[in-house]
Amino acid sequence: MAKVAVVGGGFAGLVFARELASLGLTIELYEEHGRVGMPEHCTGIVSGRTVDIIGREARETILDSYNSLEIRFRGRTIALLDVGGVYRLDRVRLEDLLLESLRSLGGRVLLRTRVESVGSDGAVRTNGGEARYDAVILADGVHGSLHRRLGIGYMGSHHYGLNILVPGGGESAIMVDFRLEGGVAFSWEVPSSRGFSVAGAMGTLEGVKRYYESLGTRALKVYGGRIPAGPPAEMLWEGRVFVVGDAGGLVKPLSGGGLYPNAKAAKLAASFIRRGLDVVDALAGSLSIVSDELRAQYAVARLVYGTRVLESISRAIGDTPLRLKLDYDTHHQLLLSTLAQAGPLPSLKLIAAALKGGGVEAPLSLLKILYHSTVSTYRRLAAFTLSKV
Repeated sequence: MAKVAVVGGGFAGLVFARELASLGLTIELYEEHGRVGMPEHCTGIVSGRTVDIIGREARETILDSYNSLEIRFRGRTIALLDVGGVYRLDRVRLEDLLLESLRSLGGRVLLRTRVESVGSDGAVRTNGGEARYDAVILADGVHGSLHRRLGIGYMGSHHYGLNILVPGGGESAIMVDFRLEGGVAFSWEVPSSRGFSVAGAMGTLEGVKRYYESLGTRALKVYGGRIPAGPPAEMLWEGRVFVVGDAGGLVKPLSGGGLYPNAKAAKLAASFIRRGLDVVDALAGSLSIVSDELRAQYAVARLVYGTRVLESISRAIGDTPLRLKLDYDTHHQLLLSTLAQAGPLPSLKLIAAALKGGGVEAPLSLLKILYHSTVSTYRRLAAFTLSKV
């Protein structure tokens, strides 16, 4: 049976460790801190599909649920999205439960154990010695030096995300406001039935600081950190070492969320192993599929953040917001979903607005969306076919 090391006890490392341990593989998790789940840095918003992928641990940590998402542009509502079931999870407890599951499945957990280096041959070195593995899953985070020394994983630019608990809650839509000014790409407000809301912003460090200061003394709690700006790294593995989580840029570029892509990649890897692939081929196949999907999402993010497309669309739709359905996990379908559901005349207006607002960048982004969606589909088929050989 394969022996796998997982370096890093954040969500990505834990969900891969749990999935592979459930297959009976020998799993050893290295975490340099004395516990998992800290420091907290994520709002914890996921779809029902992601809850199902993660499983029991996610279902037991649901704090609030939502059915609608209000999209604003500089304070003006441009779309009301039916997102089905979307949930806010207790991220700290989620990681604690994943750790408990890993242990119950026979996984070995080495807390307060710092990994000094990782070799592409599967060698993991700590101050206590060296061990060799059939595969190493490197989840050393956005600040991690281990993946950088190997020359793999995410090396690109970053956003900063800030979450702020403020008094006042209730049950209503999640609100996202694309500002694209003052160093803030977008802000959000997620109401809770527990007497507070989670407000936040993503952008430059100076921008999110100004956003925080604009709330005055209302903050009950503040947490956050750096988020990869995408797309995922081109090189996600070398030899027997695979990079996941923020360390690989495996986040949704439009929002910075990492729960869906990493849970999906872990589940895919486990399914490939069940079909007969070895752990190295299974990890490579799953990361290829998910990273292609994220690159399609990145094309949407570039279209939104790098152009004036939202301003043009805001003018094009007039005073009546679009009312659409959206799969919360697959942001790269947002534009295609908009065109499909808006009707022929509004669709033509939206296409014209996108081209006008985006300049030469918009057609390129649209082509990238279609290209990466197609490539991802073919890779899924190829991986499934390979698994049957």
